[in-house]
This record gives sequence, structure tokens and C-alpha cells, in this order.
Amino acid sequence: MKTNANNYRKGEDGSDVKAVVGRLAWATFDGCADQGDAKRLEELIVSNKEARRAYLECAEIESQLFSLFAKERKEINESQKKKKNAA
Repeated sequence: MKTNANNYRKGEDGSDVKAVVGRLAWATFDGCADQGDAKRLEELIVSNKEARRAYLECAEIESQLFSLFAKERKEINESQKKKKNAA
């Protein structure tokens, strides 16, 4: 399901920025963000220090998860290649 960046509004005090950036960042990392989402995320990151911090936190977690599951991902890919070659 795609998110819609127009549904998200930054509060006057910026209190919901972290949540908005989190939703948009995870949608981007998961390949579910549309162009509007990407534009809104970029606007927030460029214009708001809290948004930049929130994005970097999400990116760090994504990187850690990617590294953590690299071995399993490699084993799955090798297994799929073997099945494909056997068919």
C-alpha cells in the first residue's frame, strides 16, 4: 500500500515530524513510496533538523538489519539458484 505524502502535515511545533519522516523513510526503504512521498521526505529533510535526525536513525536501523540478515539472504539466493538450475 502506498502512502500519500499529502495526508501528513507537520505540526507548528514539529512534534509529528519524527513520525512522518519514519513512515516516509520506511516506505522508501521498502520500495513502497511514490513520487509524492519521496518529494515530501526530501522537503522535510532539507528544511528540518529534527527530520534529518529522524531519517538518519531510520537509515541506521535499515543498514543494521541489512547487515544482520546478509548471510541468510545469501543462503536463500543460493538455494533459489540451485532450484532454478535443477528445473
